[in-house]
Amino acid sequence: PGIYLVYRVSHNGERILLYIGESSDVSDRLNNFHEKRAEWEKSKSADDQLEYKILTNDLIGSNHIRCSVENAFIFYHKPPVNVEGKDSFNYNDCIDICFDGIVPSGIYPQFRVCGDNKFNKL
Repeated sequence: PGIYLVYRVSHNGERILLYIGESSDVSDRLNNFHEKRAEWEKSKSADDQLEYKILTNDLIGSNHIRCSVENAFIFYHKPPVNVEGKDSFNYNDCIDICFDGIVPSGIYPQFRVCGDNKFNKL
């Protein structure tokens, strides 16, 4: 189980976050047909590539926590291909999660996901 981030990577290495998703089986979700794949492909030029980052942690194994973290990431980053979750964060409880550097570029080594529409680094 985990959360996946889809990036468009240009020939010069510039990364643009396109989409954030979650799945109980990320590998299966990305290796088989994904309903957003055509939009990901449409957003890139012939020289660009798609890159996937997968966040896994024992704490995000439960569906509720995974969805909370996914929604917090979407609310914070507002990736262009995600439709839901950009304008509101719909969870009422707080979850503390430490990824210990698993997240690309160390943006979220630790964070707190709160239901009051805030995304708080610890």
